[in-house]
Amino acid sequence: MNKVFLHVDLDAFFASVEQLDHPEYKGKPVIVGGLPGDRRSVVSTASYEARKFGVHSAMPTFQAVKLCPNGIYMRPNMKRYHEKSEEVMAIFKEYSPDIQQISVDEAFIDITGTEKLFGKPEQTARRLKKEILEKTGLTVSVGLASTKYCAKIASGLQKPDGLTIVPFGKETDFMLSLPVTKVWGAGSKTLSKLENYGIKTTRDIYIRSEKLLQSLFGNSAGSFLYNAVRGNEGLDFHAQPKSRSISAENTYEYDLTDSYTIETALLWLCHTVMFRSLREKVRSTSVSLKIRYEDFSTVSIQSTGERYISSVDDLFERAKSLLEKKRDTRLGIRLLGVAMQNLEDESSPRQMELFDFGDEKKRKLENAILKAQEKNPDLKITKARLLGTASLSLLLAILPLQKVNAELSSTTEKEADGAAGIVFDTSRLPLSDSGNFISIFNRDFGDQNVEFFASGYWKSTVKGSASYSFGFGTTPALSVSSPIFAQNVDLNLYFMLNHHWYFEADFADEFSKNTVAAGYIGEGYLKSARISNRKIIFPSIYSVDEVNRGIGGGENQAPGISFNWSGEKWRADSAVRYDLIEAHEKSWYGKNSVSINEIELSSFNTGNQYILPESALIQIIKSVYVESSSGTYRDSKGRKYKKLDESQYLLVSSENQILLSKDAKAYRKNGVLPAVAVTFYSSVTQSDFGTYDDSSTFLGKMQLWFNGGNENGKIKLSKYSYTLFNSIDGEDCLFLQHPAGFSPFTVASRYDCSSSSAGDAQVAYSSSQTADLTYSAVIDEDNLSFASTDFFYSNHL
Repeated sequence: MNKVFLHVDLDAFFASVEQLDHPEYKGKPVIVGGLPGDRRSVVSTASYEARKFGVHSAMPTFQAVKLCPNGIYMRPNMKRYHEKSEEVMAIFKEYSPDIQQISVDEAFIDITGTEKLFGKPEQTARRLKKEILEKTGLTVSVGLASTKYCAKIASGLQKPDGLTIVPFGKETDFMLSLPVTKVWGAGSKTLSKLENYGIKTTRDIYIRSEKLLQSLFGNSAGSFLYNAVRGNEGLDFHAQPKSRSISAENTYEYDLTDSYTIETALLWLCHTVMFRSLREKVRSTSVSLKIRYEDFSTVSIQSTGERYISSVDDLFERAKSLLEKKRDTRLGIRLLGVAMQNLEDESSPRQMELFDFGDEKKRKLENAILKAQEKNPDLKITKARLLGTASLSLLLAILPLQKVNAELSSTTEKEADGAAGIVFDTSRLPLSDSGNFISIFNRDFGDQNVEFFASGYWKSTVKGSASYSFGFGTTPALSVSSPIFAQNVDLNLYFMLNHHWYFEADFADEFSKNTVAAGYIGEGYLKSARISNRKIIFPSIYSVDEVNRGIGGGENQAPGISFNWSGEKWRADSAVRYDLIEAHEKSWYGKNSVSINEIELSSFNTGNQYILPESALIQIIKSVYVESSSGTYRDSKGRKYKKLDESQYLLVSSENQILLSKDAKAYRKNGVLPAVAVTFYSSVTQSDFGTYDDSSTFLGKMQLWFNGGNENGKIKLSKYSYTLFNSIDGEDCLFLQHPAGFSPFTVASRYDCSSSSAGDAQVAYSSSQTADLTYSAVIDEDNLSFASTDFFYSNHL
């Protein structure tokens, strides 16, 4: 029995509901999303009357106003839309128990085997459309096919109020009749790549092998395109996400620039995410932060701790720490996002904390607030920092009426007479911003003063197990495992002598990062001196950082000594630090351990992309050959080659490119690089490429680029080059790649970094590990087109 699916899509749903609730809007352009005066709002739904003016979903509201100034603009009423959605979904359930709702306004209905109840599938679809209109006043468009994928595409072809049927067994013909823009799941980036590679139609995709498509677009996207144009089930609509998460993000009306505003916005997001996690009864140890700057560049960072996130404050401190690590203070922030990743149910087993640092109390308080708000939805309880301007103004107005007098006074140091005295001014201590320091001991011995400060915690746990077995004729036995002693510490200790000399001991990360230091804090020209086994820093206020030669911050493992002098109008700093030449580091993304991967400059990807100087040369390529021990073709020196079929390579004349698929096997393997050659329909000679000595030719430009624009540079590519022309089976050929020397045609700018974001990669000097900011890493997801347009003049990783 053939499967039969309907995909039902409500037409311009939000706008249609507004027209239904406001009959005076019928026949008029309705735009739901934002009001004309709103900054950075976007169109959520536009009625079909508005679409005639060019307004569409995801368009900025200000742009929609320009196109349709007389439109009716309104903000969404999600509660009402969900009510109407539930009415429609209830009708679906009368036709089949197998309903898969994929959004508020669309769903799949499996009507396989319902012919005896409702008639043929086409009759069922028409009956469903009529019933929805009569009961809800809304129109729907329906696609009918043997796969959900084809049904989904079909429902969008005759909107509004349409019905499109894909005949059984004609799924491939249906897909090949469509423009490539109708391939559902192919986004703007994929469509752009297809255009760059000269793939204009679905039939162009159809004739390519799956391996070639995987080589061009990656394994997942390549397989998707291969199956999609064949009408196969292109997407798994039942697939569950690999990990659960709760997130919140916000695009701000104005770019955020000052730290207080940014942190307040971050606190609001943490408040939203934390209370959602409480409501859904889940917990997590992982936090991720997303930042989009004013120039639309986006970065993200994630960290995983040992303890579960316990409260809004806890989540905020973790997110704030990520913000401080990743934020570029030179750019305003357009968007912020916070997420709790790898969620677990609260009911799942977990190790209890040995010590409670107030987290449990905060969590109970937030749970109590949640319960109170569930009982009374109008009750709004939030942190004072998140109160709006009007609330704060009202509060300030009430305070004088209550005759509350507050006196602001500067905080001064208080000498403690004995143990456990509190020091209010610890700014004289190095690294004093890392915590609140408590004076454990303070005593004068004649004219000498000794004081001991401490901050942090030290937690120890012991784990063990025992088992006792008996019965069934066996000898009773007791088995006891060896106890495991674990420590978690973040402790700072200071001994001060006469308020000037100090000795410091810090312990962190299970005693794996320990600091031992001694120093002096003065009030004369010498303000401070410090010698330490690590955390020697040099301030980033000097021009040495502009040329990337500063020694940087304090999270280092290098010993050294530093000094700071200053007068009324001057300041001087010096530092000597022994940096490690080699370091090993491990990072955690979510619950996955990721090791730092250093890639040599010479380890670029080989065997998949080549550039010729003119598109005319690409257009006359006849055949492509790759060296192979099993090949049947030979060059004049007896080397064997295999001839590639058209599914193994792609000629992109608009980009002057030749692209080979992975199964062409033209890449370096076990240190061996095979030769790659092409033949042409018409004569091609050395004059088409020039010489390395003539800077006006292709090869000459290559030579000039390697010498940094200096025609008298030291690098002579001709010394490393091979003979470009030869013959294969008596036919002239051009070697794009050859193990005998340097290839001027190979694109050597792509590296397999196994990275998901450009922020994870940098170009650095191998000797010092210092980043070279004149180069940048571009994560391109196998989009090979960018290299051709500026091959000689841009820096690529």
